[in-house]
Amino acid sequence: MDGSAHLKQSLARASYGGTPVIEAAQYGNAECVRVLLQAPRLDLTIVEDGKNALEWARHPESLCHLHGGHAQVEELLAPHMMKS
Repeated sequence: MDGSAHLKQSLARASYGGTPVIEAAQYGNAECVRVLLQAPRLDLTIVEDGKNALEWARHPESLCHLHGGHAQVEELLAPHMMKS
């Protein structure tokens, strides 16, 4: 699935809770996270079930390991989370 298709899927999921960046982080989609980080008013302080996007990427039960994006997502989010 390409980044734009996954982003649309993430946006659809986000309407039921969470945010697109949380969904992309949980599923290890680094391309989507990279695109979302360019949004001017992205709020990385939002939590879903007590975890922010970086914590979802690190969560041992997340699906990042299935897509191989965990390390990339963590690398992308970590500097931004420290600014929040």
